[in-house]
Amino acid sequence: MSLLKATGLLLAASAVVILVSPAGGQAGDDRSTSRPATASTDTKTTAEREPLMKTPLKVGVARLDITPPVRISRSGKVFPIGTPLYATAIVLECGKKRIAIVCADTQLFFKDQVSVARKRIKQLTGIPADHVMLNSSHTHAGGPLPWNREEGGKEYLVFVAKKCADAVFMADKVKRPALVGYARGNVNLAINRWKKKDWGVRWGPNPDGPADQELTLVRFDSLDHTPIAFLASYASHPTVSTLSGGTVHGDFPFFLREALERAYPGSTALFATGTGGDIKIAFLNEDKSNFRYGTVDDARRFGSIFGAEAVKLAKATKTVPVRSIAIASTMVKLPLYRAKGQESVRRELADAEKNLKKIAAQGAGQRIARMSVRRLQRLLDAYEKGDKVVEGVPVEVQVITLGDHILISGVPGEPMAEIGMGIKKAFPNRCVIPLGFTNEYVGYIPSRYMESIGWCNYGDSPWGRPTSFSGASEDILIKTVKDLAGKLDESRKK
Repeated sequence: MSLLKATGLLLAASAVVILVSPAGGQAGDDRSTSRPATASTDTKTTAEREPLMKTPLKVGVARLDITPPVRISRSGKVFPIGTPLYATAIVLECGKKRIAIVCADTQLFFKDQVSVARKRIKQLTGIPADHVMLNSSHTHAGGPLPWNREEGGKEYLVFVAKKCADAVFMADKVKRPALVGYARGNVNLAINRWKKKDWGVRWGPNPDGPADQELTLVRFDSLDHTPIAFLASYASHPTVSTLSGGTVHGDFPFFLREALERAYPGSTALFATGTGGDIKIAFLNEDKSNFRYGTVDDARRFGSIFGAEAVKLAKATKTVPVRSIAIASTMVKLPLYRAKGQESVRRELADAEKNLKKIAAQGAGQRIARMSVRRLQRLLDAYEKGDKVVEGVPVEVQVITLGDHILISGVPGEPMAEIGMGIKKAFPNRCVIPLGFTNEYVGYIPSRYMESIGWCNYGDSPWGRPTSFSGASEDILIKTVKDLAGKLDESRKK
């Protein structure tokens, strides 16, 4: 599908599309990546280029099918297969270090799944558990989930975990010397999905809210500059079509990957979902007041837009040797909203109950006030029971560096866009790929902005906890990524 045709289709679907020319970059270049791409003027012979081509980095990539036969809801509705679902692994090796990244067409990874996958990867390859990063695309039209009490849900989770590990094993067996480069461009398809109202926040398109429009592409080449693999990333829910569209499918990331692989036969593309907890694709109804949910064909149209830009970025990318890779991870506690001590919560609960009575007496809407009371009561109960959750929830944060210029961070759950944007801002001279939906799912992680507009009081998914995470999580996560990156940089200098 041509870019012009795809754009026209998308505009017909009431979404605004702006494609900005990509900025080419390379892993070994200190110049700004905002310069325009230029044609190569290299006239050196192969013998003259040979010293440059020597690179200690090796890369292997493999893909396995994780498509369920069908998906059957608990009500008995059958969802046929619209596209295959895949787990795609890339293994990086430099000296004695190996790192594995797996990107899977799943809605999320559970804690037990991550443990099963990492244990099996260690068993099959010897790659340590903390050298493995798992990213779920977060498609809402993937395989069955046990929380929905769907047929085969628990078995499917184990199946996916093992397939992820097997893909790493296969990728590790086909490693070869590689060059690396990156490019960044904009695809103006992301839109914030929470609006501030006088009474709180409301789900819906918010074009004035924060959103990261950057599409990032890392290209891995063999020494003759033939593409081996691509890693693309964008911060948005891949929910152009959920199961309401009638089929199981990988949403727009499937078609983005397909476009790259069609343009570069023999290559394998991965898609990693960024920090898009509060972001959707701008697929809107006619008056732009709410989101639309289409079919797999709508996902294909949006994927074609992304794919066209990804191919442009791939063409603009110059690959060079990378002489070091590194990974670091740590556990950090994220605070709960309003968890400021038992007595503080008790006072807030008393005030909230008074406010609810006042609102009820006025005959006004009570929903938000009731939610506030319920959350504070749950939080107080947790304090009185001595539940350690009130002290914060430990989550895993990972950082991977490729050479001096590419940094990939992994945060669990659904971090809001501003968290990823803050991580990028912390490293102005690097190509930064801040990922959400990485490793164990922990629910939504709000930013300071989202707390300020009332989301923490209203937003859902406390994920079994008495209340949501606090917006203070934003600063904690950004600082943690900076600290981990700093340690990696120091170790590389030694």
